[in-house]
Amino acid sequence: MTDSIRIKVSTQELQAASGQTASTLQEMKTAFSVIGQAVDRSKGYWQGEAAENHRKVYGDMKETVSEILNRIQEHVDDLQTMAQTYEEGEEAVKELAADLPSDVII
Repeated sequence: MTDSIRIKVSTQELQAASGQTASTLQEMKTAFSVIGQAVDRSKGYWQGEAAENHRKVYGDMKETVSEILNRIQEHVDDLQTMAQTYEEGEEAVKELAADLPSDVII
């Protein structure tokens, strides 16, 4: 069964994808924070039913967006864990191969 398993991505590619995703995630968090600050500042100059509705919609959306961003962070963490696990596995295999006798003919 294990003969048919083949990993088709390098640990460097996993780490690069993780880093790129983490960078994009940080940009998204920053952008959403800026939007939140703008919504909060609007309390000082925008009054009325439309203003309250706008802030309520943002407030309702804020929890959902935070949950989505947290899930993306989980994917970043998973990619980093996978890369580390693969690297450790590759290192263990190299050590085992180095310990094999070289004078055996099969």
